[in-house]
Amino acid sequence: MDDTKIIDSLLADPGAGMQLLLAQYGGLINAIIRRVLPNSPEDAEECAADMLVAAWQNAPKLPAENAQSITFTPVYHKGEYQYETRTVTTAEMQQGVKIATSDVGGYTLQNFKAQGQALTWQAVPYGFSVHNPEFFPQDEAYIDTNSNSYALVSSQVDPTTGIISYRQDYYTADPAQVAKISEFRYTFSTGYIADESKAITLPLVK
Repeated sequence: MDDTKIIDSLLADPGAGMQLLLAQYGGLINAIIRRVLPNSPEDAEECAADMLVAAWQNAPKLPAENAQSITFTPVYHKGEYQYETRTVTTAEMQQGVKIATSDVGGYTLQNFKAQGQALTWQAVPYGFSVHNPEFFPQDEAYIDTNSNSYALVSSQVDPTTGIISYRQDYYTADPAQVAKISEFRYTFSTGYIADESKAITLPLVK
């Protein structure tokens, strides 16, 4: 099957596109994962799911018009999870800033806006990205956070691009106070490795 048909299907109907992708490359994906994780079926299943999500997220960028091949690089975890809290400013998010959420990927945060009682921004994935990462505004100095229902956070993923759109609504806060929020916290996860030595390059079918 022509790979461009798979990509077009991923963009138009992700569910159907995944079925085509599995039909064309499922055996290869499983073979690669079994070679890297021969004794860990649960991790292998999770790895396969991550590869499919990555294919869907990157479908709009693959392949380039003159591309002749595609490379699959296995990403695995060393088994010891460690987390680090990092911060990013709203000024950086307005300009567009690339942040890492793991050793091998992350997001570009962009289009940050403070509109009335709401904060909105977008996250564009790159590499191996932690799915739907959480961002916590440093709002304690400006907003009364004593109530559990002082704000509502929502997010939506664009199935054609993988871009995540976030929105945080404050119910009773003064818009002037909301506008003072200048920093967000997020989590960086360590232990992920992109094993270039086991990468496989395949020709694209035209």
